This record gives sequence, C-alpha cells and structure tokens, in this order.
Amino acid sequence: MKVLKVIAIIFGCLLGLLVLLGITIETGAKLGYLPSTETLQRSDIPDRYKEILVEANIIDEKDIVYGFYSFGLLSIMEDGNLYTDKAVISYETLEDELFVYSARFEEIDELIFEPSDDFWVNSEIYVITKAGDEFLLVLDNFDDKDVEFYQGLEKRWQASKSAEVQLLESQSSEK
Repeated sequence: MKVLKVIAIIFGCLLGLLVLLGITIETGAKLGYLPSTETLQRSDIPDRYKEILVEANIIDEKDIVYGFYSFGLLSIMEDGNLYTDKAVISYETLEDELFVYSARFEEIDELIFEPSDDFWVNSEIYVITKAGDEFLLVLDNFDDKDVEFYQGLEKRWQASKSAEVQLLESQSSEK
C-alpha cells in the first residue's frame, strides 16, 4: 500500500511539473520570448518578434507583419516564415549563419499552396519569382491558420499585381 502511495505522489508531482512547464512555454510564447507553436496573424504576433526581426535585419522597422510562423524550438531566429505589407520572407539559421530568402510582391510569379490535413505534417507554400528563383515557407496547420496565412499572402500579392497593371496603364495613356 505504501508503494502505491509513493507512486501516486511521484506521478502527481510529474504531472504537476508538466502542467507548469506547459504554462511556462505558452506564457513565454505569448510574450515573445519563445516561438509560438502556431501560425500567427497580425493581431497575435508579439511585438518582441518584430523587434527581433528588425534587429536581425530581416525586416525594416516600418514593415507591417501580417502573418508569421517559426519552426524554432527556443528562438524565432532558428527558422521563420512571414509576409509583410511589401514582401514574403523565409529565413533560417544554419551553423550560426543567417540565411534570408525573400521576394517583394512585384517579383513573385507564382505561389503554390500545399495544405496538410495531417497534424504531424506542416503545410507548405512555394514562392516562385519572375527571375526563376524559388523558396519554401513552412506553416503549422493547426486550426486552419495556414489557410488564413496563405489567403492573406495571396490577397496582398494579387493587390500588388493589380497596382502594377494600373501603373503601367497610366504610364501608357500619358504617351
């Protein structure tokens, strides 16, 4: 009987520690000190994430971040995918070196969205530029936030194409 009590106490303590760890991780993510496990939309992105991205010269201070996801475990600087009011960006840190892949909306030729319904498999967006370059964005698919991210990205890209056409039309009518 004493053995069962000891096992129950140990199990209770471990369960309590796991709950406390979960709360700590969630709080750290909401405050921007740890990466969130979800794809985030503009209103959910912690200010600290933007500060980190500006410090790393991934975005400009004036950029508006509309969608963001980091696959990083301890820091958003390990890996991240985002789109702003001007561009779509993916970055990763490999062996202490930061690699940034980006395209302004007017440089994009095609976006290919490959959503995943599998909890264990992330969704992907392939960004193909007019110059023929391409890079990949990886997004968590929880609660269909990957779909929201893609729809927002596509909307901004399409709007930039529309603005580009209007500019060309106005230039040709002036001649």
